[in-house]
Amino acid sequence: ATLIGTDLDSDLAVIQVDLPEKDLVPLPLGDSDTLRIGEPVVAIGNPFGLSGTMTVGIVSALGRTLDSER
Repeated sequence: ATLIGTDLDSDLAVIQVDLPEKDLVPLPLGDSDTLRIGEPVVAIGNPFGLSGTMTVGIVSALGRTLDSER
């Protein structure tokens, strides 16, 4: 994949995947308005440079905003 751009405040990256379009299956975006406390969640990322990290948990609260240290 090729890195197209990043946003450090949102901790997001946009990449271009080097595969034929016919081989890609998009994931549907969730609807935050239907989220409920106690639902299972999965987080996938690379915290502190640890590639391929995944964790599971539950939604503990709704409508909270956490400030970034950046």
